[in-house]
Parts: sequence; C-alpha cells; structure tokens
Amino acid sequence: MLSQVTRAVRRNQWIVYLGWAPHPMNSNVDMAYLAGGDYYFGPNYGGANVYTNVRSNYLSECKNVGGLLKNLTFTLEMENALMEQILNQNVKPEKAAQQWLKANPESVSKWLNNVTSKDGKPGSEVVASYLKQVKA
Repeated sequence: MLSQVTRAVRRNQWIVYLGWAPHPMNSNVDMAYLAGGDYYFGPNYGGANVYTNVRSNYLSECKNVGGLLKNLTFTLEMENALMEQILNQNVKPEKAAQQWLKANPESVSKWLNNVTSKDGKPGSEVVASYLKQVKA
C-alpha cells in the first residue's frame, strides 16, 4: 500500500488510503486525514491512550520512578520520528532513542523534573552528561 502511495505522490496524483499514527508515513507523505471515521475507528480517529499500571503504593515507595512515570509523555510526532529512524533508516532502536533525546533536551527535562540520581543529582543533568559521552 505504501509503495502505491509513494508512487502516486511522486506522480502528483491523488490517492485515498487507510493511514494511521504513529507511523513514518505521517512524516514522509504530505497527507490529510478525512473526517467521519469515528463510527468505524472510534473517537479521535481511533486514538488511544496508554496508561502505566503499577502495584499499590509503588509511586510513593519509589519516588524517582513514580516521578518519571507521572512526567513521561509521548507525542505522535516523536513516535513517528523514531519509527522513521528505526524502520526506514535502519538505525538501531537504542541509537535512535539517544539521538532523539540529544535533540530534545526540553522533553528530557520535563520527564526528569524532580527525579534524582542515587547520589542526589538532578536526573536531567545526569542524563545530559551521559548523552554528551554517547557517540553520534
């Protein structure tokens, strides 16, 4: 399907197809989602939320992990970009994640807000220091 989409775009032809997110097609193809699919796919184009479930009292017992889990959010744009790197550019997942973290320090800071290392250093500083050492 995506080969046909790519071919149609290259030929400057219109094409209607079933697209979804996250997926690299959202970054690689100039596309628009048509309205009216909620009956078939559910609200918000069939969008879903992912929740993290932990045992009772875990967040209070493990404040750093709890803080990280409360702060951690992903966007479709982020997931599309990472999937593009992994699926289409053949970048290893660990390397793609490191590159994304390096390029998006504001997200790292938000995720690690009030999270500290074992020795009490701010988590965002520890991660930033680690990422400086990682080869591109």
